[in-house]
Amino acid sequence: MYIVFAYFMETMVIGLIHMVKLWATGKYGKPNRLSSGMNSEGLTGWGGILFFAVHYFFFVFVQSVFVFAIFSIGGSQSMFAEPFSVIENYKMLLQHTEMQLTLGIIAATQMLSAVRYFFAPRLFEQYSFNELFFQPYLRIFIQQFATILAFGVFIVAGGGKAAALILIVIRHLIDCLLVAARHSETVKEALVKWLASSGKKNQPPPSAPEEISRSLDVFLQR
Repeated sequence: MYIVFAYFMETMVIGLIHMVKLWATGKYGKPNRLSSGMNSEGLTGWGGILFFAVHYFFFVFVQSVFVFAIFSIGGSQSMFAEPFSVIENYKMLLQHTEMQLTLGIIAATQMLSAVRYFFAPRLFEQYSFNELFFQPYLRIFIQQFATILAFGVFIVAGGGKAAALILIVIRHLIDCLLVAARHSETVKEALVKWLASSGKKNQPPPSAPEEISRSLDVFLQR
């Protein structure tokens, strides 16, 4: 159970750090551009950061409701309030020393990573606000898919532990793929080729490989 909620807390920490990245990129980064190459205001400034916070953390809230439901119905009623009491449930989790230590380690690791790989090399000057905006959403989409699948297994099989195990395994496998893409040009090129050729008939042609590669770099924070 602690491993599952460690993933969710890490997602929240990443979201908070990303708000600082957006601020730096909006202040010092490149201007937003339309597909035609013209400058565009788009999402930027404090309004864009506020929109990100509401949208991103709403996803986290909904996913948390599903996971709290799994563990509450699965036999942890004495620990958690009802699933929609997300803040109260996280407060209960943080009363445990294990979760306090885990959150501290996650926060320190993510902040050091952001400083080393984003702020120190001044990557905020290389991207526009719009380009960087969706960077952490890949994690959200993966978490959404894993949570829904795990909840489906729980509904069908009625096993909270089995559902949690599926969530952990899926997240681990996809995280391994993304790490491989971050450190291996071969894996990254394979992903770019797959994405570039994924268009269907009667649809606009897929983006150029160069655009996909740059977008993937943003997601992988290369």
